[in-house]
Amino acid sequence: MTTEKLSDQHPKVQIKNRGELRYMYLDSPWVQGVMSLKAPHVLVHDYAQRMMLWLLFNQKPRRIAQCGLGAGALTRFCEHHFPQAHIDVMEPNPHVIEVAHEQFFIPAQSERITIHRQCAEEFLSQSADGYYDLLQVDAYGAEATEPILGGVDFYSHCARSLSEDGLLTINLLGTQKVMHEHIHDLNQCFAATAWLPETEDGNLIAIAFKNAPDIEFDTLYKRADRIENQYRLPARLWVQALHEWMQES
Repeated sequence: MTTEKLSDQHPKVQIKNRGELRYMYLDSPWVQGVMSLKAPHVLVHDYAQRMMLWLLFNQKPRRIAQCGLGAGALTRFCEHHFPQAHIDVMEPNPHVIEVAHEQFFIPAQSERITIHRQCAEEFLSQSADGYYDLLQVDAYGAEATEPILGGVDFYSHCARSLSEDGLLTINLLGTQKVMHEHIHDLNQCFAATAWLPETEDGNLIAIAFKNAPDIEFDTLYKRADRIENQYRLPARLWVQALHEWMQES
């Protein structure tokens, strides 16, 4: 099968600018990503900010894997703030990759970002044990009704590819049944899992730990203050939500 025919199997990308924001769509009215034209590295969406929940536990990742490229928000943020890190991005849709380079400031050639036109599950199944410090999973099809990555096999590959202190954050969107299935499968593969309340748009951000962290909430609040000052992210709200979640569990 030719490359052209393979490309035709993937949804096309549409771009719309509204004021200082640039939006990405995939053959549907559902937004796949957004970027501020004035500050491309700033995370616009609440759910994208919450995907940085891992900063409470690791502020110096050296190897990051991003499952799903979209408009590149997470990739741009990590490239901007973590110069010591190398970022592997898995994205099977060639149209998304092309537009990310042309319209969303993702460099076509970079020593620190490698974009793999490949399914994330296939890629991670071949990755070395314990290679990554962090996995960020945010992968949806055109209709964005539920994640296109998941299941025990996929999460097992994720856990195996993480270092001993490694962790994963994932954006979950869908029915309660879909979310419960993903949380259940994460719990089968990771030592500990937690999540934040859903956003107004229904996104649930979960975090999973290769090994359960041993940390006091007083320490998390102090780290949250540093995160708010350094990255302008509402980290204290995340800690409060985790604290309430722990008390209710």
